[in-house]
Amino acid sequence: LYPALVTGPSGSWFNYSASPGSPGRSSAAWWYARRLAMTEAVTEGEVAAFKEICAGKTKEIPRTLPFILFWVGEDLVKPKQSALPDVWVGQGEMPIGIVAADRSNRVHSYLAIKGGSPSYNHGHADAGSFVLDMHGLRWAFDLGAEKYGKVEAAIGGSGLWSPEPDSKRWSVFRLGTQGHNTLMIGGKGQDPRGFATLTRDGDAVVADLTSVYPQARKVVRRASVGRLDAQVVDTIEAAPGTEVRWAMNTDAEIGGDPDLGGTTVTCAKAGKRIQVTAVSGDGVWSVGSAQPENAWEQPNPGMKQLIYKAKVPKSGRLVLTVRFSTWNAIQVPSGYLRRSGNSLTSRMILTVSGGNAEERKELFWALDGSWIMVGRRIND
Repeated sequence: LYPALVTGPSGSWFNYSASPGSPGRSSAAWWYARRLAMTEAVTEGEVAAFKEICAGKTKEIPRTLPFILFWVGEDLVKPKQSALPDVWVGQGEMPIGIVAADRSNRVHSYLAIKGGSPSYNHGHADAGSFVLDMHGLRWAFDLGAEKYGKVEAAIGGSGLWSPEPDSKRWSVFRLGTQGHNTLMIGGKGQDPRGFATLTRDGDAVVADLTSVYPQARKVVRRASVGRLDAQVVDTIEAAPGTEVRWAMNTDAEIGGDPDLGGTTVTCAKAGKRIQVTAVSGDGVWSVGSAQPENAWEQPNPGMKQLIYKAKVPKSGRLVLTVRFSTWNAIQVPSGYLRRSGNSLTSRMILTVSGGNAEERKELFWALDGSWIMVGRRIND
């Protein structure tokens, strides 16, 4: 089931380290589906590729295609209810975790996160890095594998293949921490001698990144996904004043939303949009380049980095929560602030898209980052 688990609803898969950006086609998936009665082993991409071949729409025909005819059946090619788990952690030398919500909806939200060590064969300094699908589109990207020929010619074999902390390998954009959807702490990337562990915590996956960041006392990333949102929470314990850089590679158009303050930006593409909100931390958003400085590195056309920088407070503990929302519209009317216990909240009307209908609900946004939903429907 691995190919199905690491393939998001966008059709792209979790291409960490030197993996390609999209899954290849495998006749073996059909055998597994039939032999083990696991219809979900055959992904929508596999079915679409098979139908294209049968319709004569492509000349790219794998030599193992005839074997599929032994195992194909209506139960494998028709749309099916997914039996894949919403939360899954694969352990091993390069652990990864998957969190998804409402798999019955083919455009469900999906997040995959990586653990392990940068020093693994063909590894990148990408512990804690993630990819994100919402609205059936990919918003947070792994830039993928680097072509080694030009890089090796420029920095030498010892520079490219050495896993030591001072190796030139980690200065290559696609290989180093700076090119991934993870953290830079104190201006430094990850120590390749460390190993990040992944565990399941209820409906979330938790990555303990402490050993890859010796410049901090503790670094933990927690990723979770809801039906309409996703959340990445980083807890960093380090010397006060230490700068923490959060980054995400995206091809979306990025804009600010003055109605929601400087803590929220909007990402838009293909007629869809998501809102990215830093609900804790005192930093600011910015947009940086996702292009390498050297001509001998692969370019990343259309990509940019969404960056959030904050500093560890005097307490020595920074909790940085970034929330991704698929809500179509959020309005915060002026004059609707009120006290709820000890926290200041803002009343708002929210249009929630789900299923075949839209609902308008009354919510309160608490400054501690929590959503409190009032159960009654609001009439237009």
